[in-house]
Amino acid sequence: MRECNLNCRWGESEGMTRVFVIGASLPRLQGSSRIIAASYRTEQLVEPILAAGHEVRLCAASYFSTHGRRRYVRRKRDGLLDYYEMNFLMADQRDQLESLCDEYSPDCVIAVSPQAGMLAAGIVGDLPLWCDLYGAIMAEAQAKAYVYNDNDFLSGFWASERVLLERGDVFSTCSTFQEHFLVGELAVMGRLNRQSFGYQFAHTIPPGVRGNALRAPRGRVLRGKLVGEDDFVILWAGGYNTWTDIDTLFPALEQVFSQNRRARFVSFGGHIDRHDDVTYARFCRMVEGSRYRSRYVLCGWRSRNDVLRAYRESDIGVNIDRYHYELVFGTRTRLVEMIAYGLPVITTVGCQLSHVIRDNDLGLRFRIGDSDGMAQSLLRYARALPASREHYSERALAYFGEHFSYAKTCEPLLSWLREPRRAPDWDVSERPVLVIDAASGEPGRGIGSAFFSLAMQNLTQRDDEGAVKMLEAFVTLRPDHTLAHYHLGSALKRLGRIDDAYSAFKRAESLAARGPEGARAGIIGGINYHLGECELARGEMRDAIIRFKKCLALIPNHRKSAQHLERLGE
Repeated sequence: MRECNLNCRWGESEGMTRVFVIGASLPRLQGSSRIIAASYRTEQLVEPILAAGHEVRLCAASYFSTHGRRRYVRRKRDGLLDYYEMNFLMADQRDQLESLCDEYSPDCVIAVSPQAGMLAAGIVGDLPLWCDLYGAIMAEAQAKAYVYNDNDFLSGFWASERVLLERGDVFSTCSTFQEHFLVGELAVMGRLNRQSFGYQFAHTIPPGVRGNALRAPRGRVLRGKLVGEDDFVILWAGGYNTWTDIDTLFPALEQVFSQNRRARFVSFGGHIDRHDDVTYARFCRMVEGSRYRSRYVLCGWRSRNDVLRAYRESDIGVNIDRYHYELVFGTRTRLVEMIAYGLPVITTVGCQLSHVIRDNDLGLRFRIGDSDGMAQSLLRYARALPASREHYSERALAYFGEHFSYAKTCEPLLSWLREPRRAPDWDVSERPVLVIDAASGEPGRGIGSAFFSLAMQNLTQRDDEGAVKMLEAFVTLRPDHTLAHYHLGSALKRLGRIDDAYSAFKRAESLAARGPEGARAGIIGGINYHLGECELARGEMRDAIIRFKKCLALIPNHRKSAQHLERLGE
């Protein structure tokens, strides 16, 4: 890896910097695929960098498209942008990623998302590293621990984040609340020291809008197909994450349906792979028991182009959260995305972005947990259509276009790129050590937590061999740990050790059946999917079909199970 003089002037010419970016695929090049928040964030950071005249090589993770046997493809070489798309930016492509970085000889590296930051930390050498942390990782870990009723998730998330906190030179966050939270984490890591006194480690880059009057692709996906021409369409677009308050959403919708016969709830989204397969499954079971079942149009995940068409055809878009710290420190990309395409929004007031919407009357809002307040707001809005839609659409778009454009939100990043440098405390040996393992006084607990933490880190980096070693050690200490057996089975299956994987999943299934009711259906659904794949590999087709059907019964719209059943003629 190229080393740099820490006192040099970066860039080949005055005002121009060569930037290596690790992020997610650009939305405009993924119209037929599903898009995640990291893609919007990558676009938000990269476009102003290019507009400022800097050169960019972007290595983008494409999670929902394939390239056959090719490791990566060069999708675009256009002016200042050199764009590569990869199957996964994980350990199995780390060598290629490092080679692409070395060959480019950048002046600095920008990592968009914690996952990208972990990769960057291992390949950047002495280059200045900007880490964009779009949401508070440990607050998200808390939400997942709650949904799955398992605090062991915390150690895995922390193992991932501390890598970024130790190596990053400067950080960006999605809100000022998260910026302050991140500085506290850096203090725990010993980075608020004498060398860094007076240095600004973190900058807020709130989610932004690309420009005014963005247009959706031609064609229809809702009106005259899934809903009527005159229906009042309430749209959900995106994942049902651990913090999604379906216990308020569902009764609010039921109340709306009872008073407005034209109301329809359309959902383009579903469970979140490898993170939350519980919340959406539970919502689907609520819907199945509703007297207004036909008013819910649950479409599962759809392509970006279809979602953009839905924005144009819907009357209002929904965001709803329960109270928790991820909400306080985080943000909601779907709000600015809907606003950017002219769709008015209704949201709980919790994240900083929702405060902007409330304080400037840019959309409908209601208190967390207030299903009646949500329902009444929607009913009043529906009675005033189409004037209400036009009012909020124009008002919100004008405000965000002025105050939250890509260029304006990225001013801190563009300023740093004029002369990117390492942090003052770049020399790790000079930093104080403040982190103490609270479990060190309990040897058995400390060792077990360490095994599980290392295993989660290995899984994040796609090091299945390493993960198997750690998980096998962990389950000898904690044989009753459902998720450890689940993750062990997943790693063994990817390694081709099908019989061992099958045994691990069977053990996980037995343990999950005794678990708390709220989390049981989702994880058992996932286990059935994996057991079905194991049975397919063993030639047990009839058993596999039963497993995939069980998975779909528990996790409706589970895409991979449905695909297997279709291929098997079911």
